[in-house]
Amino acid sequence: MKHYDVLVAGLGTSGTMAALAAAKRGASVLALEANTYPGGLQTGGFVNEFFQQPPVGTALAYEKILPAAPEYIEAKKRILEEDLLKYGAEIRYEAVIEKVLRSGARITGVCFRQGDSLIEASANTVVDATADGALFALAGIPLEGGRPVDHLYQHSASLFFMKKPDKFAYSGFNMRVKQEYPEMFARESLKGDARFGEENLLGRERILVPSERPGIREGGHIRPRRVLSFEDILLKDAVFSDVIAVARATVDTNVADAVLESDLLASWLLLNGKSIYLTIPVPAGVLFPEGYSGIIAAGRHLGCDHDLGHALRMNSAMAAIGEVAGIIAAKAAAAEIPPEEVPYSAYSEELRLPETRCMKFPETEEEIKEGLLSENPWLAAWSLYRKNDSALACKLLNGFPDLPPLILAAGLLKSEPAVEKLKQLICGDAPLPLKKAALFAAGRFFSGEQILFLTDINLPEAELERFWALLQTVLRGADSENRIRRHLAKLISDPGWRILERKIIYQPETEDIAGTVKEYFAEVIGESLNSDSQIR
Repeated sequence: MKHYDVLVAGLGTSGTMAALAAAKRGASVLALEANTYPGGLQTGGFVNEFFQQPPVGTALAYEKILPAAPEYIEAKKRILEEDLLKYGAEIRYEAVIEKVLRSGARITGVCFRQGDSLIEASANTVVDATADGALFALAGIPLEGGRPVDHLYQHSASLFFMKKPDKFAYSGFNMRVKQEYPEMFARESLKGDARFGEENLLGRERILVPSERPGIREGGHIRPRRVLSFEDILLKDAVFSDVIAVARATVDTNVADAVLESDLLASWLLLNGKSIYLTIPVPAGVLFPEGYSGIIAAGRHLGCDHDLGHALRMNSAMAAIGEVAGIIAAKAAAAEIPPEEVPYSAYSEELRLPETRCMKFPETEEEIKEGLLSENPWLAAWSLYRKNDSALACKLLNGFPDLPPLILAAGLLKSEPAVEKLKQLICGDAPLPLKKAALFAAGRFFSGEQILFLTDINLPEAELERFWALLQTVLRGADSENRIRRHLAKLISDPGWRILERKIIYQPETEDIAGTVKEYFAEVIGESLNSDSQIR
């Protein structure tokens, strides 16, 4: 068995940077990749742009050589590979890892198959850069992910290289299918490819070639030594003493069903959080699984929660985090210690980070008022919500009664003066995003009597949000006369009501597709009833 200082599994966005960083610092590196090229989604997946945040560190150097444009994809594969070899990394393509080697809680290497050969390799540090945490799964280290309602990840995408009228570009469509179910994933991808091709066959846009790698946005996350949460960034103003990277991105969910996300994420999205860039300091603790040694998570499976994963998954952040993982791994090998024992002071000066605190929100009444009257009032509206000051919301609402961001923030704070204003947004000619947000706020605090009007109106473009608002009223115990519950039961039992017919996964561990969202909500409603008052 050959021994290496660093073993990197996966040469995607983060893994390539990890292998380069470790090799440049003199570590012996074995890089394993299931495909036949480095770069991951940036090359084989056609997503070679640094969406939202410019690259930093080593990734920036490659961007200067090869700008993020589709025509440079093949060149980028070649240059990345040449540099890996130049710095001494050993690359094994078409390598399929079959087993993780461990000694107790210490990960010591892997057993992989390459062609007909089965090879074992040990290392001081193993970097799992497989994005979905394949090594962690093989080692029996728990991974968690997905949203609470149906346990589904963020949408994946089927991607294409396209010729548009004025340029080459990549495009695609979204599908909410877990990558752990390859047959379903392949089936949905092919259906989408065919549909997209038909729609564009006679147009000026042309699909030149589908990508050989699907666009996976989320998988499981490790249980780390330090969980980085959406709450840390939005509510706690968390301060970290061991920041390894700073991400800047919006919460890019690629979904229309925000109400099915966690309460915090849904509140943020419906207060137009999709357009606000977050500053996200990433602490070193998210790289290391709790209770295990010798392994680093370098990719989107690092230790953040599902909500924050929407923003932290971008190419720039992944490349920066991968590079830090490689630096730590090289330092660990030189000191002959596990990577989690490398002190932050041993590599912090190499990082050259900008400001490492979370973004600053307006705090005072004057700052919030000024923000509400600015060109982008949504950040101030969120600041009001995060202060949890209903009295201030009422005061401001008296001064600015027709300002939608303020109305929504007041609604989320359960301010009674917002009731009629929210009804006006729902029933009037407000833009659809405002209607959806108002419905969400109404579901949080309207009484059964106040929200009963929703049973008499038709909102086809916001039917899910209407349903969710009514359901929340039931679950809060505000439907004392059971009128709303009976309405929901009628909707769910109506075969013509198709809004919630998509499949969901109840038991991912057994791969059972256990029904539809309709059935799930029917169960939820049933469980909310007393035993003597079941839905009939």
